[in-house]
Amino acid sequence: MIDSILNGRYYVMRSLGGNIFGQTFLAEDAQSKSNPLCAIRQLKPHSSDEKEMELARCLFEQEAHVLYQLGEHNQIPKLLAHFEENNEFFLVHEYIVGHTLEKEIKQGNLQSESQVVEVMRKILEVLSFAHQHHIVHRNIKPSNLMRRDADKRIMLIDFGATKQICQSAFDDNIQEMNSGYTPAGQIAGDPQSSFLYSRSSL
Repeated sequence: MIDSILNGRYYVMRSLGGNIFGQTFLAEDAQSKSNPLCAIRQLKPHSSDEKEMELARCLFEQEAHVLYQLGEHNQIPKLLAHFEENNEFFLVHEYIVGHTLEKEIKQGNLQSESQVVEVMRKILEVLSFAHQHHIVHRNIKPSNLMRRDADKRIMLIDFGATKQICQSAFDDNIQEMNSGYTPAGQIAGDPQSSFLYSRSSL
């Protein structure tokens, strides 16, 4: 994948990490004058069966539509494009220059109670916005919270690893394995009724 060109325009530079759903890469948009950086999320369906691929393709389009809407929030990276290539699905997000809260914690940067409360309030505002669009992030952790260098805002990243409320062909097997750890409301498609302290399904 490194040094390859995706969709005829995105030059893949290096890996930014990944999980069970796929990988994220840093890339350049070769078709834009300034060659801006972007983060490309690669999603791999768990089955190549024709019917399941059609379902995955349909749900991928639906999820992309929602992610475009989520990008309207100034603390969620914008979705710039989405495409399919070689039976894999790709989400192109704006690249956020900054560092994660995980890095701040490891560096021992202590904050006052009021500072922590303010950070939590900002994060909950973003989650409330996402829930209004029927999206559950399911992987809130310090490494998915970035402090943007430009304005020090906390950005909620890795929405490419989320699922729409309807269960998708990307993770039916994962859902089955983790159902014992997933809130009943989350499985039923009601993020408002999910338990606050439940274990993440990812």
